Amino acid sequence: MAAPAASRVKTFLALMGVIAIPVTYGLVTGWNPLPGLESKVTGWFDRPRVLSQPAPAWVVRPADQPSSAAGVGNVVLLAGSSTIDARDQRTGASRWSRSADWSALAGAPNRGGIVVVLGTRGKGLLVVSPDTGIPLWSDPKASGVWTFADLVLSASCQDAFTCTVAAHSPYSAGVLWQVSVSGTARTFTGANQPLSQVRPLGSLQPAGLAAVPEPAPNLLGFPFDNQVQVVDIRSGHRVRSYKSSDSTRVTVAGDRVLVSTAQYRDGRCRFAASARDPATDREVWHRDGYDLGTSGGLGCDQRRDPAGGGGLVAAVAPDGRGALLRISGGGVAYQTGQDESLVATDGVMAVVRSANGATVRGVRVADGGEVWHRPAGRSAQIAALPGAVVLADPGGGRLVVLADSGGVLVDAKSTATVLGYADHGVVINIGRSLGLLPYGSISS
Repeated sequence: MAAPAASRVKTFLALMGVIAIPVTYGLVTGWNPLPGLESKVTGWFDRPRVLSQPAPAWVVRPADQPSSAAGVGNVVLLAGSSTIDARDQRTGASRWSRSADWSALAGAPNRGGIVVVLGTRGKGLLVVSPDTGIPLWSDPKASGVWTFADLVLSASCQDAFTCTVAAHSPYSAGVLWQVSVSGTARTFTGANQPLSQVRPLGSLQPAGLAAVPEPAPNLLGFPFDNQVQVVDIRSGHRVRSYKSSDSTRVTVAGDRVLVSTAQYRDGRCRFAASARDPATDREVWHRDGYDLGTSGGLGCDQRRDPAGGGGLVAAVAPDGRGALLRISGGGVAYQTGQDESLVATDGVMAVVRSANGATVRGVRVADGGEVWHRPAGRSAQIAALPGAVVLADPGGGRLVVLADSGGVLVDAKSTATVLGYADHGVVINIGRSLGLLPYGSISS
């Protein structure tokens, strides 16, 4: 045994000697092989890419690689790690750029227009016009923000565990109300940090700038130390607090507080779902045997918030079929066939994967009628957006966008990632190559 070990040591020492020769030469002469290597690596990342067939309307390679994008008005906004870059939606030419550590959209086209909320650590937030980048208003004390179609909530923390949430119109710095909540600076830093709320159902979820502002719900749940603090965001009144535990998960949705429970009994988890009215703490509805998907896989422990969308929450019924429950009253809005699975919903449409996993179909929640069906591999990422469904399968080399009516908006050969959405197309990228693929792009 000693001989092989000694041989390995000799081999290692010999390798170190070989490596030492160019290192010593470089120290003596100043020769450096890395600039050339760096140039080749950078050139590989910067080389033009074929993003899709058909091709995007334009392709650019910004210096700060974006993590999300959104088409607003006449521009496409690109959010990078430290900047936000506005590009002309027709040509891709740069219109304006600003430094920002985080960003989000607020407002609505029919209420005064979309605005862009930018944040820089230690410098508060700045709200700008998307077309020009011109400042509209600011909050120099804010460390974070939650954005909606009709409201902007800015957050600032006075100490390690006490923070203030202030409500503004998306178009004015005036404070509508403010409330003190317990929390940590990390929870209240950045844009749209997760709260105790129903998360979107789907594997391809819009994030950052790609998230379209929705109307503010009646209630929000601010988590802290296993407590969920329920705040009425129309009045700024702190309504009530609820406690989560290993067997109970509390989530705020609409004007209800959802309670998911799981008890280990007779060798398996026994689930129940209910909803309470936080104004009176009265139980509004209760369903035994319904699993809201809140268990984290370790026994029956409740570790994550339920998923859904459009006033519905996804569940597994006692017979094992997927179901969408109405958050307001607990009724079953839609139920899948046996062995089918729910993969996305916006409250109007539901996307269901077949029992054999080879196809997905879009159905109307209202009557269960099938609108479309498509092949979709297991690796396909799916999102249900207002008015459209995105099926992105980079591994399978396909990108499809369907209207709620079933019409095909995009059907392209593509291994690109979906960064965001515009009124008339999707923003896609591979590495630093990025482009706008317009609706109506159909490959042959």
